[in-house]
Amino acid sequence: MDKSMEFSLVAKFIDKVTVPLRRVTRTSDESRDKFDGLRTELKRLGAEGSAITHFKKLNATQKATAVRLQTAKDNAQMLHAEIKASPRVTNKMRNAYDRARSSVERLNKQNISQRKTLAHTAPSMRVHCRTGSLEGILSDGIIDKSGTSVS
Repeated sequence: MDKSMEFSLVAKFIDKVTVPLRRVTRTSDESRDKFDGLRTELKRLGAEGSAITHFKKLNATQKATAVRLQTAKDNAQMLHAEIKASPRVTNKMRNAYDRARSSVERLNKQNISQRKTLAHTAPSMRVHCRTGSLEGILSDGIIDKSGTSVS
């Protein structure tokens, strides 16, 4: 038998023997690619969940600030009415009104800042709304269908 024929027979035998191994390798590569896709999708969903949680916390904080602001406004109005109704205004009354008014100003600035942050965050929520992954936030009334913050 000639050397080239021996080499050809050995090569054919090796090919036949390694076919199952190549199939396993190809299947393994396909599985790895699918797994990588799933891992990427899980990371995206995790980031989406974090963004939603962050948005909910911002919204809850802003609502609490709005309630505190309204309470402070009511208190300042009550003190102002008390000063107007009183024939003799004391320093204690003026100081209480000044503190209430500064509290209203501080809370108003804080509320505006929080609303701006929400308005800045809301556009990123639009993408999630369009994909339907924010049904909970929509049903809670945090944002509307367009992704705009509802307060």
